[in-house]
Amino acid sequence: METDRGLISNPPFTIRFGDRRIDIYDDEVKELYQQLKKKFEYEEKLQHETKIDKLIRRSTTLGYVEYEDTLIPVGYKLISIKESNPKNGKSIHYYHYFKDSRGNFGFLIKNGMTKPFAKIGKIEDPNSILWKVLHVFPTTKSIPKSFFVNKGVVSNNQRIKAIIDVLLLEGYLREKRKPNSKIIHYLVTQKVNELEFENSIEPLKVQNSPTRTR
Repeated sequence: METDRGLISNPPFTIRFGDRRIDIYDDEVKELYQQLKKKFEYEEKLQHETKIDKLIRRSTTLGYVEYEDTLIPVGYKLISIKESNPKNGKSIHYYHYFKDSRGNFGFLIKNGMTKPFAKIGKIEDPNSILWKVLHVFPTTKSIPKSFFVNKGVVSNNQRIKAIIDVLLLEGYLREKRKPNSKIIHYLVTQKVNELEFENSIEPLKVQNSPTRTR
């Protein structure tokens, strides 16, 4: 059949709107299909909004903001990302460190999945774990970070790594590598002298912990 559209091999597709009928042809059918497909996909996406999307939207009003695939408290800014030193074939963990305008620190760990954000306080605050670690740190010798886990100052290896990394970033510690040893030791720097370890503050009860002279 010859029409003003050229030679048409297929009959028109008829759309009915009540008593109205509209005939459209192949190229118009395809265009209409693409438009309808986009519309329905968008509506389906809204209807099947993921739980994390809902959580993020709700949490924004509760003092949290989105950071990659998780949430962190409002006001914390990324300051560094450090890798773990995997042992015995274990996978690498990525430690993300944050700091807010008041000097409070926090971190989270990513390794396939993301562990929740953890606060570790402010270095100058006697109630923070950062301050407590510096409070029992030897002034005259280097020690490995495992010292603090073994003595019960810090609960686990991941947490003490985060604490040591922050104290390195802020200049309170420096690394010391011993010959023929893969274990890194740490020394305090002169910056520790800026902190006031008052006698009125009860010292940590750590078995065999080194004494400080300040």
